[in-house]
Amino acid sequence: MFLFNKKKLTEQEKIDIMWMNEALDLAKKGNGMVPGRPLVGCVLVDNDNNKIGDGFFSKIGGPHAEIQALQKAGIKAMGAIMYVTLEPHCFHGLTPPCTTAIIKAGVKKIFIAIEDPFPKIQGRGIEELKGAGIEVIVGLKKEKANELNKEWLLKNKS
Repeated sequence: MFLFNKKKLTEQEKIDIMWMNEALDLAKKGNGMVPGRPLVGCVLVDNDNNKIGDGFFSKIGGPHAEIQALQKAGIKAMGAIMYVTLEPHCFHGLTPPCTTAIIKAGVKKIFIAIEDPFPKIQGRGIEELKGAGIEVIVGLKKEKANELNKEWLLKNKS
C-alpha cells in the first residue's frame, strides 16, 4: 500500500526516534519498582549523537531518570540533547525538581514524549525549561509513552 502523505524522515529524525525508543525501553525497566508512579526513562546524548548518560525511575524517593542521566554525563551534559518519556517534574517533592538540574547542567534541547498530567506539573515543567532558553519538543513517540503510562495518565486525568 502506498501512502501519498507519508513524510520521509530525515537522518536526524531517525536518530531522534531511536533515542526516544531507547528511553521508552529504559522506562519499562521500572515496571513493578515504583507502584502508583509513572514509568520514566531518559537518554542524554552529545552533539555527535553519542550517548553520554541514561537512567530510569526505579525507586520512589530515589533519583529520577533525568537526574541519573545527568549524573552519568557529568560536565558532558553542557550543550547536550535529552530524550525523556515524561515531562520533567518542576516542584520540590520527595526529590528536588528535575527541571532545575536540567537547566543547571546546561542541556540545550529536550525531547519530551508526553506532558505530565500530575496537578503540580501539567505543562509547568515544559514552560520552565523553555523560559530558561532550552529548546523543547513535545510529542515524539507520544502514543508509545501514553500506552506505557496509561494508568498514571488515567489516575491524574483532570
